[in-house]
Amino acid sequence: MKSMSLSPGGGPTIEGRYISLVSIGKNDEITIEVDGVPETIEHSSKKIINGVEIENVKIEDNGLAKIKIKVIEPKSEKKEENDYQTNEEKSTTDSENKNKTTQQETEENNEIDCGDDFDCFIDASENCNKSKLKHSLTLNLFGVEQTTSKTYKILGTESDKCILFLRTDSIDLGFPEDAGMPQEEIDKQKEMYDALEDREGICKFETKDLTDMLKKWKQGNFDSGEVSCSLKSEGKTECTTKGGDFGVAECEGTYFVVDLCIDDGKCPPGCSAETDSDC
Repeated sequence: MKSMSLSPGGGPTIEGRYISLVSIGKNDEITIEVDGVPETIEHSSKKIINGVEIENVKIEDNGLAKIKIKVIEPKSEKKEENDYQTNEEKSTTDSENKNKTTQQETEENNEIDCGDDFDCFIDASENCNKSKLKHSLTLNLFGVEQTTSKTYKILGTESDKCILFLRTDSIDLGFPEDAGMPQEEIDKQKEMYDALEDREGICKFETKDLTDMLKKWKQGNFDSGEVSCSLKSEGKTECTTKGGDFGVAECEGTYFVVDLCIDDGKCPPGCSAETDSDC
């Protein structure tokens, strides 16, 4: 999910959807319009408005509303054309779409779209076929539900190695009403995990090693390896994950970096203000 701060009357256009903050209420509720459709969202709540999921995170000290946005239904020319279809045409189109499997090939690059079908992605990995998987995992950590959504892509072979792309799309935290935690601390936790979103990585595997790892993941067996830290310039430390599931591969990218600080000076888990000059 994308995080941003808005003032009343302003807003961005994301994936063709125009999002505008209409007003901020006295109880920190906000009214949001998505392509002209308004809805009110209570503080620390989320709602899907016209195909866009919006979370009301908090009202900042400067009077701006901090929100998180996830476009579920991007606006496209195809969708606009469908708006002019007759009911009979729409019924026919819907029926055709339902008969399509999630394992579709994209014509332009011959990529297999596995949707959220893990078995499809494992099958594609056996021959290092270009493919894509969207995967979400929800864990209950001491009463807090953490839902992590990721994108995995097999990009094909390079120098006899199978190339895997990874990206953390979103990390959503759900706190129970009786958590007994101040709202300020909840907001702080959410901000820290926001900093872990949109991190990407590339790994080069032997094809069999990649397939074996994916089969382990499907069974719920994960090995995150060890965290190794090194001192960088200007007194900064940078920590990376080594070994574990990725120990048999050559990996690089921010997906594997633990303690990068974000622009506003706040640090995600693992980043120490004492050892990182950006904090």
